[in-house]
Amino acid sequence: MDDLLQLLGSKIKNERKKRGLTQEKLAGLSGVSNNFISYIESGNKNASLKTIKKIADVFQISLSDLFSEMGVTKKSKPDATANKLLYLIQDEGPATKEFIFEVCKAIIQARKKKKQ
Repeated sequence: MDDLLQLLGSKIKNERKKRGLTQEKLAGLSGVSNNFISYIESGNKNASLKTIKKIADVFQISLSDLFSEMGVTKKSKPDATANKLLYLIQDEGPATKEFIFEVCKAIIQARKKKKQ
């Protein structure tokens, strides 16, 4: 999550600078405190979606535009195997789904390391 906050903060900072805005000006236009803008840009605070939308509105860009260059974009539809996995776990509780996710992630990371 920290990486995502850093990426979002960097994107917001770049967009702000591209438009010649100070943190204070962005804060005033978005209705967010100057300190909070600083925290967001540094990746030290997790802003609500509502706050991020206000900032995107100041930049006159959509939320998807704000996130698109961060690698957080809509992915293609799951293939047949992914759909089987989704079907398999759909009735499980949140804790079980999270556990399965962590196991799958660990397996994928281990395979990637092995290929290197």
